[in-house]
Order: sequence, then structure tokens, then C-alpha cells
Amino acid sequence: MISSVELRNWKTHEHTILEFEKGTNLIVGEMGSGKSSVMDAISFALFGTFPSLKRNVIKTDLIIMNRPEQKKKSEISLKFDIGGNTYKVIRTLEIKKSSSATLFKNDKLLQTQPERVNEEISNILKINYNVFSRAIYSEQNGISYFLDITKSERKKQIDSMLGLDEFAKAEERITTLINGINSALKDEEQIISNIDIESLKKDYAKLKELVETERTRKLGLEDAERGKRPEIDSLKKRMDNSKKEYLHKMDLIKESTKTKSRIDTIMDEIVKVGLPKGSEDNIPTSIKAKIDEDKRIGLSLEEIRRKDRELRRQIVKNETELNGCNKKLEERNSLMEKIKSDDSDKLKKLISDTEEEIEKRSKKIAVISERIEETEKWIAELNKHISICPVCEREIDEKLKERLRKGKDTFVKSEQVNLQNYMENIRNLKKDLNNYREKYEKLEIAKKRLSEYGDLEKEIKTILEFNEKRERELELISKDMDSLEESFEHVKKELEKLRSIKEKFERKRRLTEELNTSELKLKSTDNEISLIEINLDSLNTIQENYSNLNKELEGIQAKLEEINRSIEIMITQLESRESDLDRFSIIIKRVKKRSGIVENLIKFKKALGITSTTLRSSLISSINELMSDLWNKLYPYGDYPSIRINAENEDYSLEANVGKDMEHSWVSINTVASGGERSIACLAMRIAIGMVIVPNLRWIILDEPTHNIDRNGIRRLSEAFGESLPEIVEQIFIITHDEDLREIHNAKMYSLSRDKEIDGATVAETL
Repeated sequence: MISSVELRNWKTHEHTILEFEKGTNLIVGEMGSGKSSVMDAISFALFGTFPSLKRNVIKTDLIIMNRPEQKKKSEISLKFDIGGNTYKVIRTLEIKKSSSATLFKNDKLLQTQPERVNEEISNILKINYNVFSRAIYSEQNGISYFLDITKSERKKQIDSMLGLDEFAKAEERITTLINGINSALKDEEQIISNIDIESLKKDYAKLKELVETERTRKLGLEDAERGKRPEIDSLKKRMDNSKKEYLHKMDLIKESTKTKSRIDTIMDEIVKVGLPKGSEDNIPTSIKAKIDEDKRIGLSLEEIRRKDRELRRQIVKNETELNGCNKKLEERNSLMEKIKSDDSDKLKKLISDTEEEIEKRSKKIAVISERIEETEKWIAELNKHISICPVCEREIDEKLKERLRKGKDTFVKSEQVNLQNYMENIRNLKKDLNNYREKYEKLEIAKKRLSEYGDLEKEIKTILEFNEKRERELELISKDMDSLEESFEHVKKELEKLRSIKEKFERKRRLTEELNTSELKLKSTDNEISLIEINLDSLNTIQENYSNLNKELEGIQAKLEEINRSIEIMITQLESRESDLDRFSIIIKRVKKRSGIVENLIKFKKALGITSTTLRSSLISSINELMSDLWNKLYPYGDYPSIRINAENEDYSLEANVGKDMEHSWVSINTVASGGERSIACLAMRIAIGMVIVPNLRWIILDEPTHNIDRNGIRRLSEAFGESLPEIVEQIFIITHDEDLREIHNAKMYSLSRDKEIDGATVAETL
């Protein structure tokens, strides 16, 4: 049983809570009040969708309440009881985001994620969304759904609801499987017919014998190869050592020759230096004295250069100050020229007079504007079709009114021209006033700046005298600096000569040391050369012997490689023959096995067809039995004693039992029934199918079920919804605007309404 549903920001429902009871639950209200939205919410809470959403008639974002303002999130909370347990499912929608879902069982979290919640609810209810939407939930104008669709689609839909489509699918899959196996059998039987298996076995035995012969030859060659290996390895080791000794001897000879050449070169360089031995003793003292003298002169020269830079810096600084004073002098003279004619008092007088004139003309404008306003009011009074003068209260005829209007209009136009002239005069006076004020301010600024200049002539004279003194000092310093630089250059040249002599003595010493070292090295190298006995002839003899042995070994290895290749080829052929024999053996066994499978599949396909026909007949019989009983409870007249579903000619047709001349026959309900009769018949068919395919049928949801049904039919439906149907179905939910259904006995009723003029939210009231 569905115990309650809570809607937040769901379509027109801002916050609606509905509690339901067993039996019939009625929701009434005018068009657009949000009735169908409640059933859509129940479907969405259970399966994450509802019919119009499934068909893409409505987009997910439009489900969220968007009038009178857009909400960010919508939430559905549904409670239902089954098997002694209470379940609660909560689904949430957010704009531009995926929906979320949570399922609780007895207040404990059972499942999350929309897909998992859908699976869990389908397992609990023992139905999926397809069964729910076809057998339980009949949306608005959807009761006669199965009568309005095509034959093939109706058969497909009803077979799917009854579970019979699985038999058709199974038969199709079995047919496909049989065809596939037969195709494979044909190919494999063709392969077997083209093969001489006995000839293949003889080739296999012959190849196997040849492989064994070649393997015996290979063993003999491998023994010969192993016998040559130790002799070759020993000779190679001897050859490598001899070659190493010979190369070392050649390196020593090269090194000895190189050392002798270097000794000759050193002796020539010592002779070229040409300095008498011992003459270098006084050189360090002379160099030190010259270095001290060089340092002393350098310090004196640096001090004079510093003074020279300082004097030049001061002269440059004073010249910069002098340029600044000259510039100020020019500025002062320019300002004095500007204020020769001081017009301050005259400008002040002009400013004052202009301001007074502007004020006078502004007052005149106010007077003219007031006269225009009063006259326009007078003209407005005249235009009100009055016959009494608003000023003097005498009677006024139409000619006088017209004359007065023309006179006043002429007066207003004349005054408006005067007003424009005065306003133009004021604009011109304001321009003159701004001009006078600007000139006055510039004159005052010039006077103020002139007072800021001091005695510039005296300042310039002081700077010139200071520079002359510094120029004389600079001349004396330059002479001293030239003398010191000459002495400094002379000392440097003498110091360079002494350092050159010292470098020659140092070079002779290094050459003498290198000569002694080279002579010792030459003696050691020559001794080592005399101890090595190997020569080129003995080395060539060893290499020739090694080469001959290698050729013998290479011949053996070439024969081994040839045998290995031959064995590999024969083994590949042997394996191919063996693989072919195994493959053909498997094919023969598989052909026998598949032939047996095809026979069994054909038998199984026939059994499926028989089972499907029998099950369809049984299900339709059960449905018709229930429909007949429901028809008598729902249909208020006696012209059609019974209805049934006829499953023939690849279609399911809904038929009515009609009587004529004391005989009864079955005809399609579409050919004899009215719209209301069709609706009642389809309602009975839906309930009957639901009870058969969902044995523990709990709910029926009907949206506007009274479409096309007359008052007697509605009265009979009300009785059935209130009394007999609740004995069959645990809960019935009815959405309607039909006030007659309020007469349903024992029904839980809600009335929904909303103020559509202001896009108001749905309001739910218990009736």
C-alpha cells in the first residue's frame, strides 16, 4: 500500500503532502490544478520516470517548479508498505544535473544511485516500469491505448506484458542457431569429402623416419665439433698473448724514439736561452724595488686624479646652477613684462557688473515664465467648454472665446520669444564673466610668482667667480698629473725588462729538470724492449695455425647448420601433417555431434511453439474469465452481456458479445461500442490483464477514467470503485475533474486548486 507522497517544487506543487488509504483514493480539481502531476510523481518516485518523460514530451529541467519563479531543486518522497515492511524512496532533481535516489527499508538505508534503486523496487514489487505503465498506470486519455495502436504493435505490447514474447524470441534464436549449425555442417562435410586421410598417414610415417636419420648424422658432427674446441681455444689464447706482447713492444719502441727526439729538442732550447749560470741572484731584489716605486707613484697619481675629478664635478655642478639661474632670470623678466599694465581693478569691476546684469535678466526670465504659465492656464480653462469667464464670471459666447484664445496664444508666443532672447543674453554674459575671471586669476598668479624670485644677478656673479678659481686650480693639477704619469710609465718599462730576464732564468731551470727526467725514462724503456723476445714472424706462424683450425671447425658447423635446417623443415612438415590429422579427426567428431544437436533443437523449437500456444490460451482464458466478471460490475446496461479478448490472426482484439434474433455472436468492440463503452471495456481489460500478470495486484492508477462515459456509467463506476473493486485491488487512485465521482463510497478524497492568474502553487485540501 502507498501510504503517502510528499512533493517539493514538483511542477506546480511547491510543497504538497498527500496521505492515502486502502481502497479508493480520489483526487479532484479543475484543469491545470496539478492532479496528474501527483501520479507522475508516484511513477517517478518508483521507477525514475513517467510516461510523458519517457516519451520525451517533457524535459527533466521543466519538471522543477519554474513559476512564478525558477526553483533550483525538486524532491519527491514516497512511502509504501509491502510484506510487513515499510519502504521510503526519495528522488531529487537539480537543474542541469543528474537525478539522485535513496531507498530506505524500515528507516534503514537500503540502496543509493538511481539505477540500483530502480532494480531494488522492481524486485520488491515484482513488476518493472513497462508492466507498471501498461497494467497499473493509465494516464489521461490512455485507457483505450490498446485499441488505438496498430495490430502488430498491439500484439507485441500484450505479448510482452504476458511474457509470451520471450517464446517468440527463443524460437527466433533457435532458428538462427539451427541455420548457423547447418551452414557449418555443410562446410565441414565438404572439407572431409576432399581429404585422403590414408595417404596423409603414410606421408607422416615416412617423414618421421627421415627425421630420425638426420638426427643420427647430427650427433656425429657434434662429437667432431667438441673434439676441435679445446685445441682451438688453447691456440687462440697463445695467439692473443703473443699479439699483446708484440703490440706492447711496438709501443715501447715508439715511446723510446719520441723520448730521444724530445731530449734533442730540450738541449737546443737550453742553448737558445744563453744566460750565464748564477746571474739571476740580484734580479728579485731589483724587481721588488721597482714594484715599490711603481706603487708609490701610482698612489700619488691616483690622488691627483681624484682631485681633478672633484674639481671638474664642482665646475659642472656650478654650471648647472648657473643655467638654472639664467632660466629663472628669463622667467622673471617675462612675468614683469606681463604685469606692466595691471588691470586688476578694471577686471574686478567688469566681473561685478556682469554678475549684476545676469541676476537682473534672470529675474526678468522668472517674471516672463510666470506670465506664460498663467496665460496657458487661462487658455486651458477656455478650452473646457465653459460659458462663464473664469476671471470676471461673465457669460462668454463662442466667438468671444475664440477671440480670447487667439489673443492669449499670440501673447504666449510673443513672451516665449522674449524668454528665449533673455536666456541667450544670459548665456553670452556668462561666457564674458568666465573670460574676465580667467584673466583676473592669471594676473594674480603672475604677481604671486614674481615675488618668489630673489636676487638672481648676485647669485650668478658668485657662481662665475667660484668657477674661475676652480679652473686655475685645475690647470695646476693637470701639470703635476702629466709629470707623474711620465714617471709612472718609465718605472713600468724597467719593471717589465727585469721580469723578462727572470722568466728566462725560470725557463732554463724547467728545461734542465725535464732533460734529466727524459734521460732516465729513455734508459728504462730501452731495458724493457731488450727483455721482449716475440717478433713478427713467430706471431704470423701462430695466426696461420689458428686460421687453419678455424676453417676445419667452420666446415663442421656448416654441415651442422644444413642438417638443422633440414630437420626443422621436416619437423614443420611433420607437425603440419599431424595437425591436419588431428583437425580432420576433430571435424569428423564435430560433424556427428552437430548433427545430433540440430535434431534436438528442431524438437525443442516445436515444443516451444506448442508451449507458447498453450500458455497464451490459458492466459487469455484467465483474463476473459476475470473480464466477464468485471464487465458485469462496471457496465450499467444489458445490451452486451460479456466481453473478451480474442487472440487470433496475429492480433489481440477486444470483442463484445452481441445478441440478434435470439442468437449471440462476438464482434470487435470498435465496430459496435460507443466511446464510453470502449472506455469501460478497456478499463475491465486493463484490470484483468494486471490481475493475471501481477497475481498480487496492489494498485490501479486511472487519470480521467470517465471520458465519454454517460451518467449511468459513471454511477456504476462509482459503485464499483467504492465497493467491489477494492476487494480485488488493494489501492485505486483516480484523477478526475468529474464532480460525480465524489459520490464514491468510502473513498479518501483530496481537492486540488491553484490561482492560475498569478501562477500560484497547488493547494491540497481533504474533503
